[in-house]
Amino acid sequence: MWFARINYLTLIILIIVGMLFYNNYALLFMLILLLVLPVISYFIARFNKDKISVDIYTDKTSVGKNSSVGVCFSVNNKSILSMENFTLVVKIYNAFYGNEKTYEIIIPAASYSERKAILTIENKYCGRMVVSLEEIIGYDLFGMYRFKKSFNKTKEVMVMPYGAMEIDNLPLSLQGKSDDEELQFKKGDDVSQISQIRNYIPGDKLQNIHWKLSAKAEELQVKEFSMPYSDDVILLIELYSDKDNPDIFDELIEKLFAISVYIIKQGRKFYISWYDKMSEDFYKKEINNDDELMEAIIDLYYAEISDTDGRSYEIYERIYGFDKSTVIYLSDKAGKPKDGSEIDINSERVVLTCLN
Repeated sequence: MWFARINYLTLIILIIVGMLFYNNYALLFMLILLLVLPVISYFIARFNKDKISVDIYTDKTSVGKNSSVGVCFSVNNKSILSMENFTLVVKIYNAFYGNEKTYEIIIPAASYSERKAILTIENKYCGRMVVSLEEIIGYDLFGMYRFKKSFNKTKEVMVMPYGAMEIDNLPLSLQGKSDDEELQFKKGDDVSQISQIRNYIPGDKLQNIHWKLSAKAEELQVKEFSMPYSDDVILLIELYSDKDNPDIFDELIEKLFAISVYIIKQGRKFYISWYDKMSEDFYKKEINNDDELMEAIIDLYYAEISDTDGRSYEIYERIYGFDKSTVIYLSDKAGKPKDGSEIDINSERVVLTCLN
């Protein structure tokens, strides 16, 4: 832009000097033209900037960690003015950490046409990745004037954890479990008993299918228990992160997901609970299957993490206490509570503690 202005002023000076030595109407006409054209170009560019629209698309709405995402920016120029150096100012960040990066994407925006540019980004941490179009920058025909237009368009991509783990020492009650060899057709009062066997109905949980009897009957047979599980299992996660070291909190999310998958495989209902700093409230999500787990993880991604370690533990203890349910607390090493028994999850940075 400054280079174009310097060239413009240099040309005007040369024409004025030429007019001092030559009495030529052509030079006068050129001078008038040079003075008028930039003004016309300025108003045309100012008028046409509102005729340019930008849309954002992503090829995926959710991905696994360390996977790439393609973000497409579509520029639709409905004006008569082409812009060769049309610039998009884009910020990308993880909502948990705010570790934003700014990109400037240059797209030639020809008149009455649509142009696209694709930015491929990697996802190192779990969470809600936000792609935000902050503003667009355009220039007039001569490149002498720059115009900015603020935008407020965002796209979100959920970066999901992955992995599984076997935990032999989780304090889960065996009530409600049954041996596949055990068949009781008589209804009983013990939750470990099978109250009845019936034919499969679409929507029944796979873990309730009695596979051995199904093989004999050549038809799916489902076990029904006399009573539901007697204890509530709550996974309480500490939403605290040292923003200079986000790997610890990222591992916390990974462990939460892996433990949840393990409990689901045991056929157990449980809850995921956390404290949201923004709403100043506790959230408690019931989990019965993989779909509900995914929904809970996404809800968790919209929470604001605390800047005080142990905040979730303190508030939960004050409001609910730890004597009514089986509360399993996930935190970093520094936030490990004094009470409770630690459960080995093979981690040097994350602690799993049973609080009762």
